[in-house]
Amino acid sequence: MTDHARLTDCPDGGYRFLPGIEPYSSGVVAMPGHEIVHATLRRPCRIARASRLIERHLAGLGRPRAALVRHRAPHPGPAVLRRIQDSFNRDYRAILTDWKLLVAGVNPIARTNRGAGGAPPAEPVLYGFSYTRRGDRPGSPTFVNAGSGELRKGATSADGIVRRGETSPGAMAGRRPT
Repeated sequence: MTDHARLTDCPDGGYRFLPGIEPYSSGVVAMPGHEIVHATLRRPCRIARASRLIERHLAGLGRPRAALVRHRAPHPGPAVLRRIQDSFNRDYRAILTDWKLLVAGVNPIARTNRGAGGAPPAEPVLYGFSYTRRGDRPGSPTFVNAGSGELRKGATSADGIVRRGETSPGAMAGRRPT
């Protein structure tokens, strides 16, 4: 198991997270007494506006900003992504820093960029998010993962996938081959 593959508590948010690469965590699991809920926006919107919507939604539920566990965004396509990725990640990190969501300097929020199902957006937008609320679902705890949570620390391409192409239980757990 890699050093960064240890769950870290975010007690204010009611979850534990698996540190990932700089822009996001590898995934989040609800702590006992909490569950993860998914919300979808009616229309995708820019991250700054979406952040205000998320903040109002959480406040209306009596949940802290720390309850935010994942952002879902349509993938803007390779050309647009290359052009905007650094500035988007910088702006995104600034919002999380302003909200005081970093845990010991690490971003606990998972992020998933998904296919847009048509023409990709021309700029980064958000179409959904996940957060914790008090409550327990019967069975296993609820969780979310990042769109590329299988990357080694510092990796940003498929070459950095832990045990790429393998599906054995050891590979799924991220253990090094023996």
